[in-house]
Amino acid sequence: MKKMALICATMATLPTVVLADSSVTLYGVVDGGYAYRDQVVKFSGSGGASQGRIETTSLGFRHGLRNGNRWGLRGKEDLGNGTSAIFAIESGFNLGTGESLQGGRLFGRQSFVGLSGDSWGSLTLGRQYNISDVFVQLLDPFGHNGWQSSTHAAFNLSHSYRYDNMLKYVSPALSGFRFAIGGFYQESKTTRYDVNNTETLTHNRDKGFIMGMGYRKDGFTIGMTMDTVNQTVKNTINAVNRHTRTQQWNVGMSYDFKVITLYMLYGLQRDGTFFGMGLADYLVNPQGKRHLSSALNSKGFRQHSWMVGLSVPVSAASNIVFSYQGNAIKNPKANQYENARIRTDVYSLGYIHNLSKRTNMSLIASYGLSALNMNDVLNQKRRLKAMDVQLGLQHRF
Repeated sequence: MKKMALICATMATLPTVVLADSSVTLYGVVDGGYAYRDQVVKFSGSGGASQGRIETTSLGFRHGLRNGNRWGLRGKEDLGNGTSAIFAIESGFNLGTGESLQGGRLFGRQSFVGLSGDSWGSLTLGRQYNISDVFVQLLDPFGHNGWQSSTHAAFNLSHSYRYDNMLKYVSPALSGFRFAIGGFYQESKTTRYDVNNTETLTHNRDKGFIMGMGYRKDGFTIGMTMDTVNQTVKNTINAVNRHTRTQQWNVGMSYDFKVITLYMLYGLQRDGTFFGMGLADYLVNPQGKRHLSSALNSKGFRQHSWMVGLSVPVSAASNIVFSYQGNAIKNPKANQYENARIRTDVYSLGYIHNLSKRTNMSLIASYGLSALNMNDVLNQKRRLKAMDVQLGLQHRF
């Protein structure tokens, strides 16, 4: 009730804050439809515990088929001399149930404030997307979400990952070129001082550095980015002392040949994942079987991801889109699973028809394969097959 009261109060004030030198815009995406999914995971190897299969089927309403549902407020005030104060607060929600997403945060998708200038770019502070969201995520012919058909299946969320408390700078375009840089640092420590002893009870530190660049001109687009995240968690009381350093690199390009647009992407994640392993998550953590993600998602982890896609206009208002994507995962330092290897391949085909500038319909089918070979004495293997079909309607406002 408190959330709804705040939202209603905010929206009610919109007509009063639109001035000659400032503005607040209400915007959003409403995306939903019906989908069918059939997924089978098979287990093989020596011993009965290593054998069997798990099949999951679903048919019904699905939200966020091509893009996540959201509403937000975006503001800008002219400060003079080409400089403006800017802000954005954006909330994600489940269209089918009305529930808040991003862990129930009111503005979990974005919430930042900053300054911008036509000649020098923008500087923002708050919860924001990484720089891959600026230069790389647009290089997916299926759009940002797309479930199994989007690059989430092979790259997980690396192309559009969110960081809290981040400072980010994005340059203006100069002959088609832009660059961006960002970072965050949060640290807290509790220390106990006794007569003869000094002891750190808790120590939590999160720091990260991101950078990237892009070029866009005459139908050609290229983007490349890097993220480095360091986390320290120490708790003497609970005997926890953990330090991780996770990195990722993404590079991609597209070219519009007028009769067809070509897309290509490549990514590398090292010493951990950026929110999962994509389609392989269903293989690594199946219901009723041993979960392997905590062992694999650690120092030594390597994930190579790739994608090739096409978009072909069939009329002024419609396109046929196709992509093949995949990844290869291993962790030679994982205890008991140092020989495990994962390979994922996903093929997707879709038809997108624009009913207007803001409304479109889509029909998308995707077929995915993922294989896990333990390469152990029991010769344990896991195989996944997944068919996903969705019919959706999307409106932007």
